[in-house]
This record gives sequence, C-alpha cells and structure tokens, in this order.
Amino acid sequence: SIGSIPYALETLTINATLNDGKANIKYLVNGVNQENNVVNVPRVEGTGAIVVQVIAENGNVNNYKITYLYIKVINLQINKKEIKI
Repeated sequence: SIGSIPYALETLTINATLNDGKANIKYLVNGVNQENNVVNVPRVEGTGAIVVQVIAENGNVNNYKITYLYIKVINLQINKKEIKI
C-alpha cells in the first residue's frame, strides 16, 4: 500500500523495471487498462488498486498490486485560520 493520496491528485507515475526484455507490462487501475506508466487515478473516495501486470514470453502472468486510499480533504478558513476536515 502507498497509503493515503490527496483528492487533488489525478495521476501517478509507476516505475516498474522488467528483468526480461521479452516480457510485457500492463498497468491497470481498478481493472481499467492504462495507456502507459502514468496512470489515471479516479476521483472516487475510498480504497483503490493499481495492478502492474507482467506477461512473460511464455504467457505466464504475474500481478503486483499497489493499493491506495483516496481521501477528500476540505480546507476551510475561519477568522484567517485554516482548518482541514
């Protein structure tokens, strides 16, 4: 788990390195395939998952799951004091 991420965050960059140049890699966020390693994080409060899927030349698949908690923070200013909720 990477823990909590702020609500304003829209993308994350995942840097995965393959040990075998013949393998392929896919990035999925909550089951949705991403174009590349800069993944879109849906603005939905709660727990989500990024899966780094490695497909070997022989077709074997290994999934590496990264979980996160997407939280919405509201900033209020009352009498010039900032309050986070």
